[in-house]
Amino acid sequence: MGSLAFTEKPHAVCVPYPAQGHINPMLKLAKILHYRGFHITFVNTEYNHKRLLKSRGPDFLNALPSFQFRTIPDGLPDQSDIDATQDVPSLCASTQKNCLAPFRNLLLKLNDTSSSHVPPVTCIVSDGVMSFTLDAAAELGIPDVLFWTTSACGFMGYAQYRRLIEKGLTPLKDESYLTNGHLDTIIDWIPGMKGIRLRDLPSFIATTDLDDVMLNFPMVEAETAQRASAVILNTFDALEHEVLEGLSTIFTLDAAAKLGIPDVLFWTTSACGFMGYAQYRRLIEKGLTPLKDESYLTNGHLDTIIDWIPGMKGIRLRDLPSFIATTDPDDVMLNFPMVEVERAQRASAIILNTFDALEHEVLEGLSTIYPSICSIVTCIVSDGVMSFTLDAAAKLGIPDVLFWTTSACGFMGYAQYRRLIEKGLTPLKDESYLTNGHLDTIIDWIPGMKGIRLRDLPSFIATTDPDDVMLNFPMVEVERAQRASAIILNTFDALEHEVLEGLSTIYPSICSIGMKIESNAKRGKIESLVRELMVGEKGQKLKKKAIQWKKLAEKAISPNGSSFVNLDKIINQVLLASATN
Repeated sequence: MGSLAFTEKPHAVCVPYPAQGHINPMLKLAKILHYRGFHITFVNTEYNHKRLLKSRGPDFLNALPSFQFRTIPDGLPDQSDIDATQDVPSLCASTQKNCLAPFRNLLLKLNDTSSSHVPPVTCIVSDGVMSFTLDAAAELGIPDVLFWTTSACGFMGYAQYRRLIEKGLTPLKDESYLTNGHLDTIIDWIPGMKGIRLRDLPSFIATTDLDDVMLNFPMVEAETAQRASAVILNTFDALEHEVLEGLSTIFTLDAAAKLGIPDVLFWTTSACGFMGYAQYRRLIEKGLTPLKDESYLTNGHLDTIIDWIPGMKGIRLRDLPSFIATTDPDDVMLNFPMVEVERAQRASAIILNTFDALEHEVLEGLSTIYPSICSIVTCIVSDGVMSFTLDAAAKLGIPDVLFWTTSACGFMGYAQYRRLIEKGLTPLKDESYLTNGHLDTIIDWIPGMKGIRLRDLPSFIATTDPDDVMLNFPMVEVERAQRASAIILNTFDALEHEVLEGLSTIYPSICSIGMKIESNAKRGKIESLVRELMVGEKGQKLKKKAIQWKKLAEKAISPNGSSFVNLDKIINQVLLASATN
């Protein structure tokens, strides 16, 4: 009976990347698995093993019989000083090239149960950047779960490196690109990370060397993650929900197929948008896209009637999702949604962010092509100048968040248009007011914008026509914004703090988070920011936000919390899969 229990015990081999910030999270995960009944073999490199023994004593790693430590070489030359930190790029390159063979040998020894006195290995849990373990797992026919100790944002960032290279955004042409504004380039294609700048992505992109190990290593490792049985990220759903949603479009279908479980795709677009993407391949086959040259943007080609789409009679080419307006057949934004919408046919079901009464005919048309399509709207997020959605949201009793893509200063400027009209400052009496100094009139009443001139406000005020659409349209839209559940502005607090403070007295909740420190900040600037963080009003707000996050994190890891449930699924549906077969 004892022998039977021994051989049936699941055995997880845990392989962290050999650095403290990776070993500690993996050790915590290993302890959880051990608590859940797994035999654990924790694999350190020989170098780190020696460091642990020196710092903690020779008996530190003599753990429980069912929690053992083993070693493999890292492939680097021996160092005489074991207290020295290893060179990270060299370590990355070496683990990628040299660790698979010794790891295979270790697994062979562990699986020789007569001499190892441990259960056969049933699964592997390895660091996200130790993906050489995937080959060993495939050879043994056992699951391998990758544990990325970074955040979801970090992982998503690494997953974009190849596309950044293809678009010429990295590596940098020369070091002047560190300071010439290039790093402020908006990256607008990443799911769940709207408005992110190049500088906000993991910093290894700030290199001038295409062969830089630290540019290529995480890129390859992130791409290899698609081969894993599952991927664990060091985060929780409430903290990075949108990014996790974005990642789920990349990884879930293959994982669900392996597990034999349903996978429901939630497309946040409308039914019309989804149907439009579903036509991309046919549009290509008919030669309607990509465009032959840029003249096709204006020569009437985009007014071509598309007459075959179910539920969308009389639609024009220009009315479809705008990525068709490219001249490049390899354009990622033409091909990516086309491939994803075709992959959606493999899903158990598709949820679209709409409701039946709004797009009934299109939903009917889609139901003839795709698996069960459900329409569900729990909230609306619309452009700031598409505030007609507020009425629909009110009827449905759901929140509507307006996203103004302008800055806080721009939004505040539009909010002053009516008062400017009442004061006779706009519209201009005649065109001479463009040059007679009138536009230099100081506007002294705007909160957070002291000493601003009329010419500094959004330029639609420079009209002589009181019925000018571009004077009246943003004025009405910004006033209607007071009905929104919340307003998102395309800015950050450190850039427009005073204006955001002023807006918060007029409009619904406008939130910001974080202290921004420029890379070239001097000591005095850093000191003042640190002081503000420790004792200032901004610091108090951040502490309050941190407490909120702490509560969300505690909720996530509590029984029935999102992280608790997800880990339970990983254990029962992935790690125990081979042990129970």
